[in-house]
Amino acid sequence: MKKLYYILPLMVFAFFLNSCKKSSKPTGTGTPATKPKYLVQVTQVSTGPAALGSPVSTSFTYYTYDSKKRLSTVKSGNNLTNYVYQDDGNLYSTDNVNNVDNYRIYYVFTYDGGKLTSYTLQRYSGTKITAETTYTYVYNGGRATELHFDIYYQLFTYDSNGNITKISYHGDTEFSTVYTYDNKKNAFINAPFKYPLFGDISRLSPNNQITNTTEGLSTNILTTTNYNYDSDGYPIAGTSSSDYANSSSSKFTYIYGTLE
Repeated sequence: MKKLYYILPLMVFAFFLNSCKKSSKPTGTGTPATKPKYLVQVTQVSTGPAALGSPVSTSFTYYTYDSKKRLSTVKSGNNLTNYVYQDDGNLYSTDNVNNVDNYRIYYVFTYDGGKLTSYTLQRYSGTKITAETTYTYVYNGGRATELHFDIYYQLFTYDSNGNITKISYHGDTEFSTVYTYDNKKNAFINAPFKYPLFGDISRLSPNNQITNTTEGLSTNILTTTNYNYDSDGYPIAGTSSSDYANSSSSKFTYIYGTLE
């Protein structure tokens, strides 16, 4: 009888403990985490200046990714760009080819300790190199703050989010471009490039440009872009226009995939 007296409380305690463990597990399905989205297509409808009769044109840009979800190709019209990566994951080269117009633009990137130090741009007409320029970076506090090429150089200014807010151009002509951003996700946020390239910073900044203003030329030009976003904060449509009389205005639509 004594044995039963001791065993029964232990059985009750064990049952209670097991019930607590079961009840500590989630009882509902919950809200699944949103999968990262990767830009796969951009449609651009451009309207030319009124002085030229406001011509309308439509273009499509398509993006593909490799098995590691890195940007692999970009195709727009007759232009195809291929991206090649090193074993350590750093971008090694980009190769832009237009077989119709018979030209090629080839970039090769050089690193030191995993940090991009320079890249070389080669322009081809057919198989002949028509121009070659090497661009060299200067760093400050772990960020690329200068880009030098020939007698020219650019200075980069960033905000606290890592967006480039100003590029100052120095050389024969000196001017600057000032940028402002929204607080939403850049369309390339899941396949970014870590360094500013000459003429292309669209994949660098984590947010979307809403204005850019050229300053220091004969006429300052303001370009404004407005976006619509999906429920996850990615841009799905946008309109862009400049206050320059002879510039085009554009409408964009963005399509994403989850690469699953």
